[in-house]
Amino acid sequence: MAEALDTYVAVKTRDTKYSSPHTYRSFVGVVREWCRGQDLLDKAASVFNRGHALRFLDYLQDTRQVGNNTFNNYILRSSILFIWMMEREYRTDNPFKGVKRKRKEEKLRTLITPEERTACLDWFQRNDPPMVMVCLWVFHTLLRPRSELLRIGCRMWTCGTVW
Repeated sequence: MAEALDTYVAVKTRDTKYSSPHTYRSFVGVVREWCRGQDLLDKAASVFNRGHALRFLDYLQDTRQVGNNTFNNYILRSSILFIWMMEREYRTDNPFKGVKRKRKEEKLRTLITPEERTACLDWFQRNDPPMVMVCLWVFHTLLRPRSELLRIGCRMWTCGTVW
């Protein structure tokens, strides 16, 4: 199982960019952690059965306390992992096939009042001035700080050359 997981990460991160390698490594890290606790890492990937799949999903819910959307993402990623294992002949079936997904949760959005926004900006101005620019940038551009704002790159073009 450990070999299959290592190979999966190596193959999937070979030609990807941005946050994809991190996503694959993070997902496989969770699977690896659970398999280690079940003493499955040193066993053949074919030993992992439907019961293991359901107990893994229980672990996600009970121990890691993931929400419904994340739970559904784990079902999808796990299914993709085991389909890949089938293609590479590590196993002959997909133990996640037919697992029921949970109902999607509505996102809870809290509107920030102008008074709260002013209070936050005042606090940042006194305690962390560079953060004021970040807050204003996020607010006015509607970029998400972690997934979009951090990926912005600056490029200067002069005479067709990137500086």
